[in-house]
Amino acid sequence: MTTAQVATKPAQTFFQADWSKYAECYDALMHLGPYRKLITSVATDARFGPKGHILDASCGTGNFEKVFFDLEGHENSSVTAIDTSKEMLKRAEAKCSKIAGVTFHNMDLNEKLRFSGDTFSQVVSINTLYAVADPEATLREFYRVLASQGKLLLVTPVFGFENGEIL
Repeated sequence: MTTAQVATKPAQTFFQADWSKYAECYDALMHLGPYRKLITSVATDARFGPKGHILDASCGTGNFEKVFFDLEGHENSSVTAIDTSKEMLKRAEAKCSKIAGVTFHNMDLNEKLRFSGDTFSQVVSINTLYAVADPEATLREFYRVLASQGKLLLVTPVFGFENGEIL
C-alpha cells in the first residue's frame, strides 16, 4: 500500500500593508449576494440576541454596523467595533458617521483586548480567525470579555480557504 503525499502551502502571514491595500476594495464584497446575505444573517441574529453592548471583533469597513443599525430592533444596543487596520477603520468611521451608538477603536486581536471581563452582551467576529496568529488565544479573549449568558456570533471560512490569494 502506498501513501499519497499532499503538498500544502505554509500558513499565510498577513501584514498591516496587506489590510490597508485590501481596504481599497473591501466594500466591493457587499455587491456579492452570498457576502451580503452572510452579513445580513449575522446582523439579524445579533438583533435577536441579548440587548446591550456588542463587540465587533475585526470590523473591517463597518459592513456589519451599517446593516445592523439599518435593521429594526437594534434599539437598546450599541456596538464597539475594533480592527487592526487603520485604513479599514477610517472607511468604517466614514460609512457609519451618522450612526449613533457605534464607536471604533484600533486594536489587534493577537493581543489582549483592552476591555474588562464580562463587558459585552454579544461578540461578533466575521471571517477573522484565519488571520490571527493563535485562534485559540483570540477565542479565549472573546470569552473573557463576553458577559455571562452572552452570545458569540462567529463566522469563519472553511478550512483551507486561501485569503492570501485575494490579497
